[in-house]
Amino acid sequence: MRHFEEMATRYPVPITRAIVLASLLPMLSACGFFDFEERDPWREQAEAACYARKEVTPSAVAVPMKEIDGPGICGVRKPLKVNASLGGAVEITPPATLDCPMTAAIGRWLDTVVQPAAWERYGAPVVSIKNVASYGCRTRNHKRGEKLSEHAFANALDIAAFTLANGYTVTVKSGWRGSEADRAFLRQVHYGACGPFKTVLGPGTSDGMHEEHFHLDLAKHNAKYSAYCRPTPVEPPPAEPRIYQASPGSVPNMSTVPVASLGAPATDPVLSNNPEAPPDFSRTAIQQPVFRQPSDQQPATTGRQQPRMQPQTAPQRQTIDPADVYHGRQNDGYGQPVYQTQPSYPPPQPVPQPAAGYGTAPRPVPSPTFGFGTSPLPPAPVPSGPIPPANIGPPSLVWQRGPQAAIMGDVTGSIR
Repeated sequence: MRHFEEMATRYPVPITRAIVLASLLPMLSACGFFDFEERDPWREQAEAACYARKEVTPSAVAVPMKEIDGPGICGVRKPLKVNASLGGAVEITPPATLDCPMTAAIGRWLDTVVQPAAWERYGAPVVSIKNVASYGCRTRNHKRGEKLSEHAFANALDIAAFTLANGYTVTVKSGWRGSEADRAFLRQVHYGACGPFKTVLGPGTSDGMHEEHFHLDLAKHNAKYSAYCRPTPVEPPPAEPRIYQASPGSVPNMSTVPVASLGAPATDPVLSNNPEAPPDFSRTAIQQPVFRQPSDQQPATTGRQQPRMQPQTAPQRQTIDPADVYHGRQNDGYGQPVYQTQPSYPPPQPVPQPAAGYGTAPRPVPSPTFGFGTSPLPPAPVPSGPIPPANIGPPSLVWQRGPQAAIMGDVTGSIR
């Protein structure tokens, strides 16, 4: 203030006011009082299209918020408070303030890139990601005079760590140059983010501002909407096949397994270095049957017992009555029941004879009759006159061996 008072006494009033306003202008512009720039139209278009396609449905994990308008052009028309993704399967801590396109892109990336990489490298899914920055009205890298960051439009998310279902946490800061599994996992998710997101920054970026987190956003850098990813994404080699082994005690001592317990499933094998990994049932121990001897014949030895055949005597045939066998009242002499194969029929009965005087003589068989009379049929008529020659009337067909001429009407051929 003393500086302004000295200026007021030294210079005329109009000049003093101009100098004061010129000194205050940078501070007022930083606060957005003299910023008449408008948001790019593509932002609201992308947001409207996202909701129209129902890429994100407001729910308990994506809660709609009031419009954020300012300061300046910062803000978003329909922001969401996102506390989880994939229907709640992956928690976002703390909750992030994002727009619809960014919320949908995070879900697709987690589903198609992050979760498969976690299963491949650790044998467990990701259940939580650590959010270190979402919406914030600021410039890029917090530098004065830089363009506004995508964080100023709720169109960016910074992720610092991934937590697995078994409780293990992979941090970008230590894992990028950490164990082999951590390095491969982080590079795999970094590689898979380049494309779905239009800006992907991580450890090794030239500005040195992303050594502890991944920066992901959907900025429109050019008309082709191409992606800008640093460092250059490198896809790691596939993970080696994971080796599963049975846990201690899952394979019992077969010499002491009681017979009643045969067929019970063995304990599921688990990953040797990760108890939360899914079991591999292809390597599950298979129990084999154990043969036992009667208790009064157990030898005084230890270890697996070998089966022994017991001598058996031939069964003695019993004397049976055939009549009993026929009627199914006894077995066949070897302890097996005998079943009656034919039904029992009553003994034959005499045929009753008719009483005397009632048609004992056999009835005569009638001869063929003509009409309703009793006389036999008349004899066949005998033709009168001479027999016509053979060449009169239709020719008769005579069968002979060998080829012969056959004449029937106007058809002439041979019959073989």
